[in-house]
Amino acid sequence: MKERLIVFLFLSTYWACNNKDTVMNRLDKQFKISLLELANKEPEPTSIYMVIPRAGCNGCISDAERYLIRCLEDSLDHDYIHFILTDFDSEKTLRARFGALYKSSRLLIDQQDSFISNKSLTSSYPTIYFFDANGDLSAVSEMSPSKNGIGDIDSWVLENWQNAK
Repeated sequence: MKERLIVFLFLSTYWACNNKDTVMNRLDKQFKISLLELANKEPEPTSIYMVIPRAGCNGCISDAERYLIRCLEDSLDHDYIHFILTDFDSEKTLRARFGALYKSSRLLIDQQDSFISNKSLTSSYPTIYFFDANGDLSAVSEMSPSKNGIGDIDSWVLENWQNAK
């Protein structure tokens, strides 16, 4: 009986790890497809992409937009992060909201709604995608009432970006 329990626990752990890898691989592939549709490029190695939808958790989206503004204004200290605005009403509204920052090379405007229409990537929360030095997706977080996405960004920066500079 004890041997069966050990085998069951081993197989459960093995399956859970493989399932997580499968989900991460699928998200990596779907993100890259959407980014290619949007900007005709692959994710930059050792970088972060934050996808901000128009609708969803209003407080979370407002916090993400404030973070976007702070990062783009202070571009030297935050050049590892790129922002993607998706499912927006009009570019005119975005230009009014973000002013000169609207032209930043680190702000991508998803005019075709590639990210919001990709069911694997759709979220009502700003979602954060972390890429390793090989350009592979290594983690995903979000800015939501239950997750501290900005804290996850800060942790990632301490572990990865400062070592890469």
